[in-house]
Amino acid sequence: MKKIYLALPLAVLLFTACDPSEDDKSAPAAISSEQMASQITITQDPANSNCVTLSTGGAGYVKVTDETGALVYQGTGGYFEVSPGGANDQTWTIERANFDGTTTSVKKSVTINQYLNVAPEWKFFTDMSSKTWTWDTGWRADGGAWGNMGYKAGDNASFVNDGNGIWWACAPADLSGQTAHSVGNRQPGEEDPNAYMVWSIAGKQIKCYDATGKEIRKGTFSFDMSTADDWKKGDLKTSAGSILFPFKINGNGKEPTSFEIMQIDDSKMKLVFAEPGTGSWSEATWWAFKKK
Repeated sequence: MKKIYLALPLAVLLFTACDPSEDDKSAPAAISSEQMASQITITQDPANSNCVTLSTGGAGYVKVTDETGALVYQGTGGYFEVSPGGANDQTWTIERANFDGTTTSVKKSVTINQYLNVAPEWKFFTDMSSKTWTWDTGWRADGGAWGNMGYKAGDNASFVNDGNGIWWACAPADLSGQTAHSVGNRQPGEEDPNAYMVWSIAGKQIKCYDATGKEIRKGTFSFDMSTADDWKKGDLKTSAGSILFPFKINGNGKEPTSFEIMQIDDSKMKLVFAEPGTGSWSEATWWAFKKK
């Protein structure tokens, strides 16, 4: 994945109040929003992609933020790549600090519906747009897709390939008999082999649906693959209740927000949750999903 590193010293100079008594002819004069709008141009190559070239013209150093206030770019212009997770249609605020202590800003709209040069896991999770996941009832002979296990009973491959360490597995159709694990936030519909989730790159969003297509819940996700070792491929973070039957086993309804990614590829996703400090063979919860 290509990383863009931006120099900051000029930003500090231009976004920090200055002493007018030390003015010189090289200091940037204040400009109107109309002038700035005429100087700023945004191009995307390929069209509607995250590969952006920003020309600031006479506006000089600018800061670009999206509608959530997240920083998109800062600098004097040039090529950069927008990270996944924003809406397809975005309105950016482009701000410039004037020497007299004022700021001038303009808004520009962009559409981003394709992402290049990003981590491959974005494709695995979302197909670079949206992807539908459902229970993986074919992984085990008993059809189980949620249950408990002895944590770190072996390495990653022994769990993913053979289910090493699993103590008990519950088929989705039988989850309706496991309501004791979902105290406080049980929403009927996911206890079905045909319940499903849609993971979208826009907004990093997850939506859960019952077998009829009725929305049950929704949430957001992020991942970090830099934590991989011989046990896990990385870590997944979600808002509470984002995945199907999102409950820790024997957890009195606890909805974990951090999961270990055991498998993620074009067709399979396996997750594990263990409380911090859990030792080998102590109880953990697992989930198995497949591409629908």
